[in-house]
Formats: sequence, C-alpha cells, structure tokens
Amino acid sequence: ILRLLKSLNIRKKLALSVLCPYYLVTIFNALLEGIGMLLLVNIFTGGLVKNDENGLMSIIVDTIKVLGINPQFPDITPILIGLFSINLVTRFSLLSFTGFMTAFLRRRIQETVFKHYLRGDWSHMRNFRVGDAVGTNTQESVISGKYLIAVTDTIYFFLSALVMACLALSASLEISLALGVIALPLIWLMNKIVKAMSDIFKIFAEVRNEFSSDIADRF
Repeated sequence: ILRLLKSLNIRKKLALSVLCPYYLVTIFNALLEGIGMLLLVNIFTGGLVKNDENGLMSIIVDTIKVLGINPQFPDITPILIGLFSINLVTRFSLLSFTGFMTAFLRRRIQETVFKHYLRGDWSHMRNFRVGDAVGTNTQESVISGKYLIAVTDTIYFFLSALVMACLALSASLEISLALGVIALPLIWLMNKIVKAMSDIFKIFAEVRNEFSSDIADRF
C-alpha cells in the first residue's frame, strides 16, 4: 500500500490531513449511532429510568435531564430523531467523500501508469502487448483504486466497531460477551472466504488482461 501511494506521488502530510478529519467524523458518527441504539433498546425493554444504576445509561440519562427533557417515551422522541438525523447526514457525507476519493485515486493511477509507459525504455516496452497495457491502464487502475479505498474503509469499519463494542460492553458486559462468542465462528468463516476470494481475483486479473490483450491485438 505504501509503495503504491509513493508511486502515485501522494504526500503523507496530504493523506493525513484528509484522513484524520475523516476518521474523527467516523468516530463521532458511530458514537451518535450507538447512543441512539442504546436509547431505543432501553425504551423497548423497560425504560431509561429503571436502568439508571448502569454507569453509561446514567450518564446519558443525566445529560438528557440537563437539556430539560424527560428521559421517557414519547418525550425523548425529539432526541432520537435528532441523533439519527445527524447520523444519516454524516453517513451520507462519508459515503460522498469515499466516492470522490475513489474517482481521484483512479485518475491518479491511470495518469501515473500512462506516464510510465510514455517514458519507458522502448527496447523493453516494445515487447509488451498493447492490449495488456490498455487493460492495465483501465480495468486494473479501477481495481487498484478500489483496493486503496478498501483499506480506508477497513479502518472506518474498525473504528466504528470499536466504538460500538465499547458502548455495548458498558451497557451489558454479559450479553456483549455472549454475542461475541456466538460471532466467533462467523468471523473465522469470513476470514476463509475473503482469503479464497483474494486468490480467485488474482487469477481473474490475469485472465482478464490476457483477454483484453487478445482483443486489442486482433483489432
């Protein structure tokens, strides 16, 4: 990943100045969503006041009371609507940013690949198939851009899951641990599936480039 970013001439300071606010908003968004979910669960399972002895819920209840709102349904409805509305706006903002970054990286990769072809040693470059070069500069550039965005998304989902896990453990340690144990086989299975998909995609990339080369050379 670092070697790919270096070849694209993307400065570390620029990347950090863009990604740090992105991940701060991610944490803020996950925190809002987690608090909203806790409020909803507590409303449907007996109310907030009954769970006041819980540390996390006690803080949430006290904060709501400071705002002058009764922490009971339906008085708490505006709080829930506000939380999920802000969560929705920030989530769409993050998705829009991800789309912009995907387009930016794809174009930067295509320009970099084409520049290397133009400045390459002809005695070596003439042995390359035209279709392979075209395929690399189109399809593989798109996939490489998605790969970099996938790394960004991985950190996004990790931070979101970490915030949600902390809130869940604070709300109910026993239930959270039980659900975690239940989820372990699913995590193991997903790990195997992703590894198998990665091997398949490598083979698919070779077949796709060979197919593109055949078509371009025939034309």
